[in-house]
Amino acid sequence: QRFRSEQASSLLAQAHAGLAADEPQEAVRSARQALQLFREVGDGRGGERALGVVVLAESAASGVPAALEVAREAAASCRNSGDRSGAAAALRILAALLSDQGSFQEARSTAEELAGVCEDRPSQLGALRMLADSAAAAESVGIAASAGRPTPASLAAASAKALHTWRLLVEQRGDKMAEATSWQALLEVHVAAGVANDETEQFVKRALGLHRELGDARAQCEVMRLLVQAALGSG
Repeated sequence: QRFRSEQASSLLAQAHAGLAADEPQEAVRSARQALQLFREVGDGRGGERALGVVVLAESAASGVPAALEVAREAAASCRNSGDRSGAAAALRILAALLSDQGSFQEARSTAEELAGVCEDRPSQLGALRMLADSAAAAESVGIAASAGRPTPASLAAASAKALHTWRLLVEQRGDKMAEATSWQALLEVHVAAGVANDETEQFVKRALGLHRELGDARAQCEVMRLLVQAALGSG
């Protein structure tokens, strides 16, 4: 297993070298082999790095549609096999690629699915940030299309609406970690928009209460830091 892990790392290095040498097809080949080996040895982090290189190399070799297809296929394969870690890696890459291409609605739905398969709070919080950003970007495009001008408040409202929709789903399932994370993500939206009002206070109370119930001291510290940022931003 150690030999295969080292072999995977070597192949991934070859893939990077292929990209640097403007040989994307060679990079695709090496990165795909590395991805397969990382999966065989159960190295999720290595697998995510390899998948990222496969997508990047496919984009250089065959264009963005091919790269999107690779990410979609990887997500579907992992989803069907019950590989939550692999699915999260593929969905994270897919959501970022969709956002880069301006496909914000699909990026939003992908981020929602990503948040649902993440098994730890930091990863889930990252997914919810992607969800909030894609919802705000879609709102901005919609406003611009109608000859309007988006404001920080309108974009924050779009982000909050998307997060509330997701929060209600996890609350109904009784998933307290996900609910706590969603309240924290809502607080982050207010902080970024410079908003500090009664609703912000509600976000703090709900996030802190759930994080305390779950015994997550680090998350409690993060919420208190956000509270200070909100107070300073509104001052």
